[in-house]
Parts: sequence; structure tokens; C-alpha cells
Amino acid sequence: MVRTKPRQEISATVPEALQPLFEQAEVCIRDFFSERDDRPLSGSINISGERYILIRAASLSTEFFDQVMQLYRDRGEEKAIQVANSLLFDIAHAIGRADARNFRRRMKVDDPAELLALGPIHFAHSGWGHVVLHPESSPTPDHDYFLHFNHDNSSEADVWLRSGRQSPQPVCVMSGGYSSGWCEECFGVSLVTVELECRAAGADHCRFIMAHPSKIKENLILMGGDALAPSGAPSEVDIPEFFQRKRVQEELSLQVERKTTELRAANEKLRRELAERKRAEAALRDSEERFHTLFEESRDAIFINSRDGRFVEINQSSLDLFGYEREELMGMCAGDLYVDHLPAIPFQGRTYHLVPVEFVLTFYLHGPVVEKVILPQVQHTFFYQRLLLRM
Repeated sequence: MVRTKPRQEISATVPEALQPLFEQAEVCIRDFFSERDDRPLSGSINISGERYILIRAASLSTEFFDQVMQLYRDRGEEKAIQVANSLLFDIAHAIGRADARNFRRRMKVDDPAELLALGPIHFAHSGWGHVVLHPESSPTPDHDYFLHFNHDNSSEADVWLRSGRQSPQPVCVMSGGYSSGWCEECFGVSLVTVELECRAAGADHCRFIMAHPSKIKENLILMGGDALAPSGAPSEVDIPEFFQRKRVQEELSLQVERKTTELRAANEKLRRELAERKRAEAALRDSEERFHTLFEESRDAIFINSRDGRFVEINQSSLDLFGYEREELMGMCAGDLYVDHLPAIPFQGRTYHLVPVEFVLTFYLHGPVVEKVILPQVQHTFFYQRLLLRM
């Protein structure tokens, strides 16, 4: 007969698949709290070398709320509750993150799931309450992170019940803040917690959901039906102001990230356009320099004239060939160089418009006699071949 190993008793209620992971966490936390050294004469409590303090639960629950109500009585009950919730949540969230970070370092835990398992066990041994993790929970390191859980025997709700008071709304603010802070440190994802129902407000359980700020309302809508829990959820749950603030901060961070990405893309596009423009300008300068060199240093006479035949550019070979000074030739029309009338017709405004170009670049080359022009400086007629190029 095979004897089965007795199951380790753990201080949290979790789905069967997570039982081994939480049993391991139970051993670690029990060993941690077993090394306790109380020294009231020196005013210290040490647990496994860590300094601890004892604080009454009421001082951070009913009594804290009463103090804030007194301070903000002139601004109304709603504002007082808002301030109290905000302070308690932010403090507990920061403590939860710090504790998780300390246990990660102390116990050399790299696996987020293992560190998560330590949280509810430490929660129980510290006196916060007993965690019941529901099977539909799905803790993933992304925006789809989701936890559905109870805090049975919550210290905050218990204080209200012991005082004989009933709250009009859930009161387990620090429990929710601590839990979300611990889990946020485990998975590196921004998380918030909303208490759906609370024993201090007349419910049977203190029940919560935890999710990314951008998904919290979506999960609240899901919890509004009976899809996730047999007991259902309130038809409508308001997210307290500090959750809204955290969600707005998260959304603002995402907007800044998107805008930064867009600006980087725009800057990169501008950088490429500027580089392309510089390349184009350099190519244009190079082309102009090559043209200028070809134009000025050519041994052939080259000039550019406008539609009405006026000279626009003349190279030195043209001046040398025709015998005019540059100022003289620039004041003339190309047709003025012709001896015969007919060859000059193309340079007259009416017929010249038949050529669909802005300028005519003319080369005077040695070759067969086609046309003739007057060379006044040498008093004789020069015959040349005229070549028109479109530009």
C-alpha cells in the first residue's frame, strides 16, 4: 500500500492547480516568521532580522476615517471619504510593492508566479486577512492581467463590525492597495483593485477584482453579471477617485508614449527629407558647375537666347568669333547677326513661338555652309552651321 504524503496546510485558499506553488510559499513564509525576536525593553520586534512594528488595525480604518472626517467636515462627507481612501490606498500600495521587492531579493525569487504566491501567505501571517483566490483569475504580465479574490476576515472590515458600525460603502482600501502593489511588483504591470462588496457594508464577503487601469471598467461590467462568480456582483460599482486618477495617469503615459513615437517618426522623416534635399542641391550645383565649365571653356561659340531672340548667355568663344564686346552683343538680338532676312525669321517673335522652348542654345560649329552672319570687326561674311538644341 502506497502511503500518500499529507497535504501541507496553507493560509490561503487557491485553485487545485496552484496548490503546490502555494504550499512551497507557505513553508518559506512560516520559516521567515518563526525567527521572531521581541525585545520590549529595547523597544524592538525583529523577524528574521527585519525590524517590524505592531499597529492597531482600527487606527488605519475607522479611527483614521473619523479623523479625516473631522479635518474635512467643512468640505463634506464625500470629500473626506475621498481623501481618506486616497491616502490609505497610496500608502498601502507603496508598502505592498516594497514588501514584494524585499522578498524577491531576500528569497532570490525570479519567477513572478512564485513571488505572487508568497503575497497571500505573507498577507495572512501579517494579520491582513485570509485570501481566497477564485479559479477564473488569470495573472499575466500584460494588460490582460485579472484577479478575482476574497479577503475573508479582512482586518479593516472586522474593525468596523467590532465597533458595531456599518459603512455605506466598501472599506477594505488598504487591503486592496497592498495587494495591487505586491502584484504590480511581481509582474511589472500597473494594477488597481476595486472592492465589489464588503462585510462592513452588509455583504457576506469582502470581494475584489484586480486589473490594469485601462481594463478595470471592462472587468467591472463583466462582474455585473453572473459569468464569473456564483454570488454575482452589484449592478453598478463606482470606481473611487484615486482609481480614476491612477487610470488617468496611465492613459496620459500611454498618450505621451504615442506622441513621442509619432514625433520620433516625424523627426526621422524630416531628417531623411533634409538629407535628400541636400543631396539634390549638391547634385544641382554639380550639374550647374559642369554646364558652366562646358559652356565657358568650349572652343565652339555657344549662346542662349530668349523667345524674342535676345541674348541671355554668351560664352567667350562667341565673343571671339563675332568680334563683339560682351556688352554690345548682350544688347542685340540673334537675328541681328544675319546677312539675309529669311534665316533670321525664326528669331522674330511671331514665328519663333512655333518652337516650344524657353531658350535656344546655339552652337556655331565648323562645317558645311548653311547660313551666314556679318562679322563687323573684320568686314566680311562668315558662313556657319547652326544647331538648335531644346533645353
